[in-house]
Amino acid sequence: MSKKVFIKGLLLIPAVLLLLSAFNFLVQPQQAVESLGMMLLDGIGRSSQIGDMGAFFVCTAGFIFYGVAKSVPGPIYASATLLVTAAMYRTVAWLYHDADFASTFIIFEIVLFAWLVVLARLMAEPDETSDD
Repeated sequence: MSKKVFIKGLLLIPAVLLLLSAFNFLVQPQQAVESLGMMLLDGIGRSSQIGDMGAFFVCTAGFIFYGVAKSVPGPIYASATLLVTAAMYRTVAWLYHDADFASTFIIFEIVLFAWLVVLARLMAEPDETSDD
């Protein structure tokens, strides 16, 4: 197995997990929001929860899948940016809006951000060729 194939496989792990989360918002929204520490809202709030959160997860996963399929890092960086931005907004919610500090989610988002950036850079490196 080549190095690039291995790197792409590592990139696909979070993409699959994010896609499963997106799918969960379609078929089991109650469970999906509870896994994020929320209650399922009613009315337009429920629409926003399912629509916005589902879109976040499906787009984040989709960008990774596209980047891997085309061997381009840009879309993977877009996913990484969405994740680190979520961590920043969680921190602002804690600092300024009396939210609980969501350390587990923030750590996960930052680790996933680093995972995606490092692997996207490695994927973009030219293949090593031997001069044998």
